[in-house]
Amino acid sequence: DIEQSEAGVVLEWTTVDEFNCSHFQIQSSSSVKGPWITKAEVLAYNSSGINEYNSVLNADGDIYYRLIQHDFDGKRTTSDVLVLNKEGLDLFQVEFKDHRLLINHRGAFELFLYKLNGQRIYNYAAMDQLSLDLALIHRGAFIMELRSERGIEHKKMLLAY
Repeated sequence: DIEQSEAGVVLEWTTVDEFNCSHFQIQSSSSVKGPWITKAEVLAYNSSGINEYNSVLNADGDIYYRLIQHDFDGKRTTSDVLVLNKEGLDLFQVEFKDHRLLINHRGAFELFLYKLNGQRIYNYAAMDQLSLDLALIHRGAFIMELRSERGIEHKKMLLAY
């Protein structure tokens, strides 16, 4: 697990029946694709049963984290990428103004609009910003999916004009 606290970024993980495990390397990045920077190394308990670990890191703006388990024989296992969900963190700035949907994001992104039954009705690709005339869309309830290399966000949209 990963979370933001007043002390910094807190990572917690659990292993079971460690054998031949030397240590864990904690890495972070501002992009899911890297580059990855080593923030800390934690010695392994290398014991049977349930082993619980935690580490507190300085909050330096990175939101992507991963663990690499190093064994004594040189083998390495890399965890899935963990995403720090900072409260109030929005990758995309969304605004409705004058019957237009305005989206701002640093870099390339895609917008997908879905009806509540899951049917995709629109797909747009943009760079940095998008302005969509909502008069092109019939009123109703929709799910917006916004995607970029930095993450995915879902938002609800209700058009009732």
